[in-house]
Amino acid sequence: MSIVVQDVNHATNYVVKAGLATSVLIQLLCFVVLFFVSHIAISAPKKALLQEWQASDESSVIVVDHSLWQQVLDQYVVERSQQTYVQYNLLKQVQLKQSNNNSQSSIVDQYLEYLATVNPLALSRQEQQAYWLNLYNAATVQLIVRNYPVSSITKLGKGLFSFGPWNDDIVTVNQQKISLNDIEHGILRPIYDDPRIHYAVNCASFSCPNLLVTAFTGENIEALLDKGARDYINHTRAVSVKDDELVLSKIYDWFQEDFSSSEEGVISHIKQYANSDLLEQLNTIDPNKIRYAYDWTLNELNELPPQ
Repeated sequence: MSIVVQDVNHATNYVVKAGLATSVLIQLLCFVVLFFVSHIAISAPKKALLQEWQASDESSVIVVDHSLWQQVLDQYVVERSQQTYVQYNLLKQVQLKQSNNNSQSSIVDQYLEYLATVNPLALSRQEQQAYWLNLYNAATVQLIVRNYPVSSITKLGKGLFSFGPWNDDIVTVNQQKISLNDIEHGILRPIYDDPRIHYAVNCASFSCPNLLVTAFTGENIEALLDKGARDYINHTRAVSVKDDELVLSKIYDWFQEDFSSSEEGVISHIKQYANSDLLEQLNTIDPNKIRYAYDWTLNELNELPPQ
């Protein structure tokens, strides 16, 4: 259908008004989108147990083989100034090379394919915990590599207003597709009820706790959880004092319920793992002056491999 407008002035006014209306509508839509995305960004999922993953077998002697994941950590994770970074560029190069040569899948893919054959419900609680933590971290690395180059994990996600891929069903366990949020908030947090979980899952971001250079196992899980807590808390991206103000990672704000549900509980938890210098600062700072910060920049380091 076409409309013929004979009055030029009327046509001009119509176009101007239509243009203004469209502009206002676009601005309003942008505001709604930004508000919605911001709400997602600052809201953290509550822990809610997924009953189908609650069972374990404490008589089990099954030991999951995490050696493939350890190879990834050995070859592609580096530590600089007490913080670990991932060499996604090198992983991507290997992936592309293997794809071009029609060779076997990448080592990360192989590891995740292996984990898909393991029934976690047949494992002991400690073996399960190591399984879920390594699965979460390997799946996150796989996501970044498949979408690399990318500036932040928050740029990923299948939904129109997605702030990251955490709700996407990306891993297969017992022939069932589950998401990273399922693993963290439906399994790890409610089953283990341990705030140290937050130092073990890595979100591929600068402000995230370290992707540890040692794979979790049933035997080392307790020692590594403590190490993750100490490494993070004693790094400035987690806890720092600036201009008489305590600056904390937003992890302590988003998941305050896991730290006794109060800022006092958060500080008490931090003191458990703080070194002597940080502990002295915490004992003198005004606990009412707290600010939270987080940097979602990718935790990557592009270095040439050693010759």
